[in-house]
Amino acid sequence: MNCAPIGIFDSGIGGINVLKRLREKFADEDMIYLFDKSGMPYGNKSPEQVAERAIDAVKYLEDKGAKLIVAACNTVSTVALSTIKQKASVPVVGVFPPVYAAYRKGYGKILVLTTVLTARSEFIKKAEKELGGAIIVSPQAFL
Repeated sequence: MNCAPIGIFDSGIGGINVLKRLREKFADEDMIYLFDKSGMPYGNKSPEQVAERAIDAVKYLEDKGAKLIVAACNTVSTVALSTIKQKASVPVVGVFPPVYAAYRKGYGKILVLTTVLTARSEFIKKAEKELGGAIIVSPQAFL
């Protein structure tokens, strides 16, 4: 086991669920959680502003010794992940609701509640194109 922690960040409370699941799966790992309260919500920012906040979060977690960083934010994962991966010195992974897995399991219509920025992302456009009418995207104003 590597003694360096796993870093997790989010601008909302959804990242707490990611942290909980990671603790269940990787109980022997140390973890650092960063809640970017001053930057929330990310969904009302430009993609450039989201990337800037995310890069700052990644830098903070790298400075704390994180060996891996989880962007536990759907907005970051859909609009800024490739940018922050290029800037990071450790691996960075994102999250997004498993719309493709739900589709493959035949759950029928899949409702995705998301920020306006995420709803406009290339990821969502691609999912809508690939899944046709199976995905219903509902942009929300999260506070």
